[in-house]
Amino acid sequence: MKKKHHEGDTRGKKLLMVADVAYPYVKGGAQRRQFEVGRRLVKLGWEVDLLSYQSWEGGETTVEYGIKYVGLGQSPQFFNKKGKRSKIQPIHFFLRILANLWRIKQYDFVWASQWPMSHLLPIAIACHHKNKPLVIDWFEVWDNLWIRYSKSVGWIGLLLEKILLRYTVHVADLVTDSRVEQERIRRVSGQEEGIHFLPNGVPKEEIGELSELKLPLFDIVCLGRLKSHKGVNLLLKAVASLRERHKLKVSLALIGDGPEREKLTDLSEKLKISDQVTFYGLIPDSKEVYAIMKECSLCVVPTIGGGAGNVTLYEAYGCGLPVLGFRCPDGMDPDLIDHGMTGLWIDPITPEALADGLYSVLSDKKILQKMRLAVIENAKRFDWDLIAEDYEQILIGA
Repeated sequence: MKKKHHEGDTRGKKLLMVADVAYPYVKGGAQRRQFEVGRRLVKLGWEVDLLSYQSWEGGETTVEYGIKYVGLGQSPQFFNKKGKRSKIQPIHFFLRILANLWRIKQYDFVWASQWPMSHLLPIAIACHHKNKPLVIDWFEVWDNLWIRYSKSVGWIGLLLEKILLRYTVHVADLVTDSRVEQERIRRVSGQEEGIHFLPNGVPKEEIGELSELKLPLFDIVCLGRLKSHKGVNLLLKAVASLRERHKLKVSLALIGDGPEREKLTDLSEKLKISDQVTFYGLIPDSKEVYAIMKECSLCVVPTIGGGAGNVTLYEAYGCGLPVLGFRCPDGMDPDLIDHGMTGLWIDPITPEALADGLYSVLSDKKILQKMRLAVIENAKRFDWDLIAEDYEQILIGA
């Protein structure tokens, strides 16, 4: 069973965060979460280091917002030509972590991110052996989805996930960002205790003040990594359906990059909506991203897989944007959208259903304004400062 450690003052305590890639150099929800919490822990008096592949220029180490980044060398390719995660990268990361396990003894606490999962077993064993409190962010339980993802080697991921969840709950505290994933972790691990739900936060300082939206720059914005399970192809088809079935021509901003970029560009041309879609690609400066988002009418998060929590949704709320998303078993947590108030759940998962939902909001300014006001009020509940304090309490009690 887990022991309780380090009760009392944590000022000057050393925390090692572990992830395969690091924000702000690589954009991603899980990385953003560690970054937001980590820099706030620095303000609370912690000494925070982040061990990851080196995705920054210069030497092996660098410092951002008080967080010391420690490089594991350059990473191999993360994704293959089909947009799926490379089978080599998890093995490579596992070996890099094995070669750096000696670092753990230098820290009072360890906080590891879930993916690529291969690294968790040696970290958990090392922390348990050295009596170091360990917290693991676990945002996605794939279960049988592993087999659908890869018929050839999916069983390896399924087996590894079950082994890790059933072992780590005894030697670490697990944190997830949705109630849905919390229940999934409890079901697979067979444990109730030590599995915490902490929502994502809204980066209020970077977003800044919201003004009344009069003439939007774009009707719709969608941001995130362009991968197959993100459902952006369904959004593009919905934009075409809006024009064909509802005679409504809308503008769409796509912010982000990924392995599906070329396919999505080709699809927009095939659908003859290229003049309605702007592909921004990756925008490194978050403030620039939020400046664009604040000039949009609403946000679509068309993901059909990849974890029930969603950082993008909170960013959209912080920018005053109602959110439309698909209601599906492998999609977002149903608690994230208050249907009819902060956005809409779309069901079934079809471009036509999404087009109908978009039309119902975009064609009625009163509904859009009502949702916007509800979203702004709702966003006040999600503060990274409070979430960082909750992480601190979990760390010292791990």
